Amino acid sequence: MIKFCIPQPYNLWKVPSYAPVHETNNMDNVNPKELVGHVIGLVCKEMCVSPLNLKSTSRKQEYVDARAMCFKFLYQITPHYTLKKVGALFGKHHATVMHGILSCDDLFKTNRVFRFHYKQVEKSIADYLKKVE
Repeated sequence: MIKFCIPQPYNLWKVPSYAPVHETNNMDNVNPKELVGHVIGLVCKEMCVSPLNLKSTSRKQEYVDARAMCFKFLYQITPHYTLKKVGALFGKHHATVMHGILSCDDLFKTNRVFRFHYKQVEKSIADYLKKVE
C-alpha cells in the first residue's frame, strides 16, 4: 500500500495517485541530505541537465521542467522538508516551489515525454529506497 508524506498544512492540495513515496513510510534508515542529493542526481541524469542549471535563474523549458520535477519529488518524499526548505536548496522562494509542483502535475497529465521521464525517476527512487531499507 502506498502512503503519502505530506505535511499537514498542505494536505488540501489535490495529490495525484502517481506520487512517489516510500511504501512503509519508515524513513529512519534514510539520511535526508543523502536522499536529496540522490533525487537531484536522478532527475538531472534523466532530464539531461546539470545540477548547476537547476540552481540557475535560467527559464529554459528543460531546466524549468527538471526543477519542477525535483520540487515535486523532494517535497513528497522527504517528510521534514517544507516548501521553504526545498526552495532554499535551489535558491527559490516557497511560492516558486508550490508553482513548480502544480505545474509538474499539469505536465504529467498533458506531456507524454515528461510523464515517461517522471515514471523513470519515480521507479529509480523507489528502488533506491528499497535498497536503503
